[in-house]
Amino acid sequence: MLAGCAAERSVLTADQELTAAALREGGMALVGVTMVDEVEQIRPPLVAALERAMVETRPDLTLRPAAAVTESLGTAESRRVLAGYQREAAIDAPTLEALSGTLSEVARFALFARVDKSTIHLPPAPRASDYDYGPPRYTGSIRRDARVRLTLYDLARRKVAWEAVYTSSSENSLPDSLIITKRGPARVTYDEGEPGGRPDISVTPETPSLAEAAVEAFRRFAGDLPR
Repeated sequence: MLAGCAAERSVLTADQELTAAALREGGMALVGVTMVDEVEQIRPPLVAALERAMVETRPDLTLRPAAAVTESLGTAESRRVLAGYQREAAIDAPTLEALSGTLSEVARFALFARVDKSTIHLPPAPRASDYDYGPPRYTGSIRRDARVRLTLYDLARRKVAWEAVYTSSSENSLPDSLIITKRGPARVTYDEGEPGGRPDISVTPETPSLAEAAVEAFRRFAGDLPR
């Protein structure tokens, strides 16, 4: 059973000239989603989650998907631009100028996202007393927290129109039907020196994916944009 927690955010830049009309008329192009010190193979689920959140939360806005932006820029240039944003959480002036020249005909705004940090919270390790009445079968929930930075560039004005850092999380727990409590009249002992002795934990919830942890941050960003 997967649950998401509402995102909190800290706004770093909010351009007063970023209006609902400008967003609707100009449209946005998603350049990509990265993560600090990670390989680009992690990007597709994050990109898909952000695109889905934008479509579901802001159907009034036009979003050019990341695949189309990569095609416009070319694979090599797209990787170079995203690598810079991955390192610095920003793109430099020459890159912004070049991006504007390539994308200005299809979108006024360019959107970047970066996972600055991801933390997994595991359930407590089992104690010796947890085995008193049999093997523990349920170990609580597993939560992943994600801190996500989203930066929206105004390509027409060559500047940041909106930037904020969002913190959201996703928690995964077993359904009630799999929760087995420790109960029984007899004390059960295990010989740790024999095969089949004290058992390992046999049922644990899966760790939420990074995309699942970040989705509330993506939704909050979409909702923050002017309407």
